[in-house]
Order: sequence, then C-alpha cells, then structure tokens
Amino acid sequence: MTHKLALTFLACMWLLIGQMKADDNRTQMLISAEDLSNLITRGSAGLLILDVQAKEKYDAGHIKGARWLDLAKWREQATKSNGMHDAPAWSELLGQSGIHNEQTIVLVGDNLTDSARAWWLLRYLGFEGAKLLDGGYTYWNAQGLPTTPNMRPMIGTQPKINFDGARLAELSDMKPDSVISCQVVDNRSDGEYAGTVSRGGRGGHVPGAKHLEWTKFLKEDGRFLDADSLAEVVRSAGIELDKPMVAHCQTGGRSSVGVFALELAGGKDVKNYYNGWSEYSVDDSVPVEK
Repeated sequence: MTHKLALTFLACMWLLIGQMKADDNRTQMLISAEDLSNLITRGSAGLLILDVQAKEKYDAGHIKGARWLDLAKWREQATKSNGMHDAPAWSELLGQSGIHNEQTIVLVGDNLTDSARAWWLLRYLGFEGAKLLDGGYTYWNAQGLPTTPNMRPMIGTQPKINFDGARLAELSDMKPDSVISCQVVDNRSDGEYAGTVSRGGRGGHVPGAKHLEWTKFLKEDGRFLDADSLAEVVRSAGIELDKPMVAHCQTGGRSSVGVFALELAGGKDVKNYYNGWSEYSVDDSVPVEK
C-alpha cells in the first residue's frame, strides 16, 4: 500500500470510528417512538417511563406503563438554598416516582424543555440510564401510537444519589476569572440575548457568550437533528465541541435542551448553569454585555 493510500485508509477509519461513537452516543441518550413502542410490547422489566406532562393531561391519556413525575416539586427543590446538593431531599423526591438505580429511564412529555430538564437533573443526580423520547408526545401521537388513562401502581423507593459535579455550573463559575476558561452558550431567544427583552434584573448576556437558541437543534417535527447537522449548527455559532462549554438560559429548562444537544453533537465537557439568568442578572458582582 502506498503512503497516500495508507493515509486515505486511516482517514476513512477515523471517520468510521467517529460515526460509530456518534451513533452509540445517540442510542445512549435518545429513544425513538418506534423503539419505545417495541420495548413496551415486549415488556422490558428494567424500563421506567416518566411522564412530565401536567397532571390533568397525564390522567387523560399517557403511554402505557408511564408514571407521572411532579416536575414542579423538582424545580422547587433545585431552587432552594443548597437545594442542588441535598441528597436526602432528592432521594425522597425520586422515590415518590418509583425511581431506583438499576433502570433505563425514559422521559416523555409534550414540552421538550420540561422533559430535558428532568433528563438533565437525573443525569446530574447520577442516573446515567436516563433518556429522552425523541419528539415527545407530538411525534408519538403523529405516528398514531396508543395512549391509555390506566395508571401503573406506584411503589415507593429510596434511590441512591450520586451527584455528578462535572455537569453543574454555579454562579462562582460564571465570574470573569472563571468563565474565561470555557465557552458560554446562551440558549435563550434573540431578544433576551440582545437585552431588548428582559426577564431578569438586567437585560443582556454574559460577556463573550455565544448565542445559540435551543430551537435550532430540532427538526420541524420536534425531533433532534442528526449528529452531523447538530455539529454544523454548533460550529456556525462559533462554538468548538472539543473545548469546555457552559450552557445557560433563564431557569435551566432551555439550557437542558442545549446540554443534551451539545452532548449529542459530540461535546464531552458540557455543564449546565442551571440557575441561569434569573440568578446571574440580579447579582451586581458579575458583568452584563449588550
């Protein structure tokens, strides 16, 4: 084999390995409506489906076997003082939904920011088996897949919490001396980023932050773009996937979608500044740019 052919062969092999890793990453994070339907039909014992819809919508109809998750309680716990570090409180909350440590957990809902928030919180709490239903109920219903009003019996559990600190950014990480070492990715709207729409104490954005609205990661039908398309969207916003990133929005929901998409695209060091602009904008010790 000539030197040129050898280099071509190696380049093809690296591309193939990269594609295999991307495909594996996608399978670990996402499940299609068709695959979830098949798992339910086969009766997978290790599967837990958590529904983050409003309770009245869940009661009216949900995926067979899904348990309702009271996301409002999770959001309340996350915003308490030291709430993101209170293992007993989180264990109690997760136990109320029958969560234990040896499960594949699929988050479903009619609002991606809610599903992604629950996904990110579970991953942060140490549940690496958590996945999202790609397209949520919008895609599930569009495929004519069934729902039921019948509820799965609730069994209380006491799961073990293993905080993954590498996933969480806090206000101290957003101060100028700290944030200089990573890329800040702002997943809010154009108006919020520019400061023409203000939902906090001050309008604008973290100095130097790259703007990439969370909706850019999705197809028209609500499913995520493929890995190559996601990577192109990320690159177009001036973001480098091989460097550390911190995503944020107003209160953690849209940035959870951002973290999910950045990881799906191949990002390896992605944190969520969960308290986001609601905390940052009212703290005069940190700068704001417009």
